[in-house]
Amino acid sequence: MKKLILVIVLLSFQAFFTPVLAQLTPNNLSFYNESEGVLIYDIITDRQGVVWIATYNGLVRYDGYEYKHYDVDLKDPKTMGSILPYKLYEAQNGHIWVGCTDMVSEYNPDTKTFKNYSIAKLTDFPLGSTIIVLTINEDLNGRIYFGALNSTGLTGNHSIFYKDTNKEQLQRYNAQNKVEIQSVYNASTDKLGNLWILAVNGFFRIDKNKNIHKEEWPLVEFMIDKYNTLIKSDAKGNIWVTSSNGAHTILSVWNPSTGKIKSYPFRQVKEKEPLYFGEIEINKNGNIWIGTNKGLGYFDINKEQFQLLKESKDPKMAKAEIVCLHLDSFDNVWMGTPSMGLLRYTKKAELKSFVYKKEDKNSITTGWINKMFEKKDGKVWMSSDKGLTVFDSKNNSLTPYPYAFIMPGFEWYTTIGAFSTDEILIQTNKGYFLFNINTKTIKKTILDPKLDKLHIFNLKKDSWDNQWYCTVNGAFLKLKNKKTLQHIDLSKLTGSNITSNLVNTIYESSKYGIWLLTDNGLFLYNYATAKVERYGFDQKKGDVLKSQDINSLYIDKEGILWVGTWNGGLNKYNIKTGKIKYYTIKDGLPSMGIQGILPDEKNKALWLSTFEGMSRFSITEDQFNNFSMEDGIQGRLFADGSYLKTLNGLMIFGGQNGITVFNPNDITKNSAPPKVFITDFKIGEVSILSINDSLAKNVRDKSKNIMLNFNQNNLSINYIGIHYANPANNKFSYKLENYDDNWREVGTVRTAYYYNLPPGGYTFRVKAANSNGVWNETGATIAFSIAPPWWRTWWAYVIYGILFIVLLFC
Repeated sequence: MKKLILVIVLLSFQAFFTPVLAQLTPNNLSFYNESEGVLIYDIITDRQGVVWIATYNGLVRYDGYEYKHYDVDLKDPKTMGSILPYKLYEAQNGHIWVGCTDMVSEYNPDTKTFKNYSIAKLTDFPLGSTIIVLTINEDLNGRIYFGALNSTGLTGNHSIFYKDTNKEQLQRYNAQNKVEIQSVYNASTDKLGNLWILAVNGFFRIDKNKNIHKEEWPLVEFMIDKYNTLIKSDAKGNIWVTSSNGAHTILSVWNPSTGKIKSYPFRQVKEKEPLYFGEIEINKNGNIWIGTNKGLGYFDINKEQFQLLKESKDPKMAKAEIVCLHLDSFDNVWMGTPSMGLLRYTKKAELKSFVYKKEDKNSITTGWINKMFEKKDGKVWMSSDKGLTVFDSKNNSLTPYPYAFIMPGFEWYTTIGAFSTDEILIQTNKGYFLFNINTKTIKKTILDPKLDKLHIFNLKKDSWDNQWYCTVNGAFLKLKNKKTLQHIDLSKLTGSNITSNLVNTIYESSKYGIWLLTDNGLFLYNYATAKVERYGFDQKKGDVLKSQDINSLYIDKEGILWVGTWNGGLNKYNIKTGKIKYYTIKDGLPSMGIQGILPDEKNKALWLSTFEGMSRFSITEDQFNNFSMEDGIQGRLFADGSYLKTLNGLMIFGGQNGITVFNPNDITKNSAPPKVFITDFKIGEVSILSINDSLAKNVRDKSKNIMLNFNQNNLSINYIGIHYANPANNKFSYKLENYDDNWREVGTVRTAYYYNLPPGGYTFRVKAANSNGVWNETGATIAFSIAPPWWRTWWAYVIYGILFIVLLFC
């Protein structure tokens, strides 16, 4: 058996290259612990997006939630026939074909059963040979070709056999022109239906008329019998070829119609172990993913450049040896390894974070990032407990200015805000100072005596260039070109107290005016009257905010207030009607402390920083999608008031360890929604998918209406959303038409229950969203009808009428 494994692995690694230029990022690589220690030979995904894995320990199916292992039962012919699958292929009819040792298995997804075929009489290998099916391909007419070889390298004739759609059994291939193919180790079907075959005795083509042609190998200097070679057809009909003998390597593309060939030779890396190809996959742009013995590679056809996945800090993922490779419809690259199991690489937009690193002199200053503001040059200045940092989004660079460096000799420092275009106001134990962002110098300044000995939380400027000082004793307004300050004492308003004077910040709304966010209340300042009014507090005027401790605020184009509170979650406040809708942890929020709110108008969403990660709220769907440390955020805890949307559309949230920066368009850009399927339909505890009757056939054909009896009205329906980016955070919403008035938002729950349904016709609909909040609005549906009991049918009512008439005249 060790010899068998060695042959398969050697056949998989067929070329090598020298990696150059840009590097793939290990942050996009996922490792599946459940598969660790398993040798994987092949991977495919079916039309539903489900992953099928051929392993040294049998066939495995993975849907993002669960692993299903197909055991071999010699007493049951409908089970998987071999524990040693090597090759997987999904046919045009949706059946999964499995190439095994000495047999081929066919899985029917409708009946969920296998049919097994012996291949001993179809090939002419020496007696006692262990035959392995390593290639499975299909032509345009649905004929499926299988290619076999011997595990010990013995040569055998009739190495190609096939299965036609109108035949029950596999057929031996007898070429009319007597051309023989011996020991097939690689094959590929092109867009015209030609099957190209690499065999021990040469290069062959089976055309659409089922004739075999021995072709001239296009790479004379890299002959098949001297080089390990792999072929792969692309969407244009070109044949990609990799060849290597350990000393020379070449990647070539050959056009069979014109005979033209272009090659990309590579110099061997001078290492003890050469770099070999495993398999290649071609994406929709014509670029090539490459599995190697040192990890994942990528070839950009336009730039003619190779990349190699750089080493990961996780030793499990660093330079993993790749045996097989598969590119799915979500652009995930699935990889099988000899011992580390299943890997997945996904090019994704990350929530990029910048945190303090002691060893990095250019990292962000340590401590909570509590304030940030953008200057005219587009650079963002932010403050922490220990200093200032400027962030340049153009090159993703940080420049720190620790307080101890720019202002030595002080006991404490607090950045208040932007005082002018070029100056930042800093409060210290020795008074107020202005830091000039151009000269990087400081100068002492004197503020209005009313601000003496007051702790100032924030300094903001409104659109009229007026200054607002947010303090522990209310707000102070300094009008432009005025020397005096206007004190706004909120504690004297009805229902307020001294904590209402803890003004954290302001929010300017062109529709309403200046909003004051405090520890005890939400207030609106009217410039015309210089009066202040409190909102969301008086029950006589409408609903009350769930918490009066206000952390953040956003007002949309319709004038709706989105209020982020401490310990009160997110509040949707219509001040015209006085109605407030509350969103709490029960609705999907990660925390009841909403620290910051930034709008994504284009995608109709709100981004929220909380005291337990970040969340994206879809306004149209009323759904939350949460982001944790695994998604790249700076930390679990975010600071209230520390959020900013830059002029170029970047969102920045500050917290305990640094900042998280991203473009909201990138999170949803090219993010495919989940594929949604109904997986089971149960009457009580009985699944009608597992019984062979008309009900099961109707469920498999979703276009048909399932007819149920009146007493079959306790139902459960299972469904699934296939998307592998973060399947645990895929969310669902369903509705039973003719029963539910509204969609039921059920989060990650994947079963719907209905009890005592009345007679009638129903359609069950379910839709799903991926972890980025992108919804599959079409979803999946299934229709069914529940018949009334016999005593409530039309003919029963006719009998009742006749009896009534008879009794009436008796």
